[in-house]
Amino acid sequence: GASVIFSGLTGLSAADDGSKTFSIRASFLATVTDNQQFQFTVTSATASGTGSTFAIADAGGAASSVAGDNNRIEVTATKLNLVQQPSTTNISVAMSPAVTVEAADANNNRDLDFTSSIRITSTGTLTGTPVDAAAVSGLATFSTLTHTVIGTALTLNAERTATLDWDVASTTFDIVNIYTTLLDNYDGVGNLTY
Repeated sequence: GASVIFSGLTGLSAADDGSKTFSIRASFLATVTDNQQFQFTVTSATASGTGSTFAIADAGGAASSVAGDNNRIEVTATKLNLVQQPSTTNISVAMSPAVTVEAADANNNRDLDFTSSIRITSTGTLTGTPVDAAAVSGLATFSTLTHTVIGTALTLNAERTATLDWDVASTTFDIVNIYTTLLDNYDGVGNLTY
């Protein structure tokens, strides 16, 4: 993994044959991965010039714990994002690729511990509406979204099923009838134009 080196730390001292506990706090300005753990290790230390010494150069090589939840990033979802938007689809055919919705924090990091149910509704005629799916590792997949009536500029809405909040709307899509489209492009002589 990647390393970060801190140097020039001052004010950390311990009595002879003693120890010193200190905290390291980190803020992340970029994308993080939920549940990732970090371990911090002392790789070198310098004794004061008044006669103290360390038995080894790394002052014992102290390392922070990664047991259980220690030093673990915890992403906590506060919203939903549509990852795979809906696409124009034929009437009575399931949308493909399947629409997916993630639970994310304010920085759009996916909450891998989120397993709640997410609900999809449509401004069109959606079979089985509302359609619910449980999130797996923070992502809900809707592979059966099927519309039974032609429509244009339709949208889906996703929200948490239990609390009916965190609403997010999709981009627009159409539900078409491929047979009508083919007939509209037929010139009556045997030629189709696109």
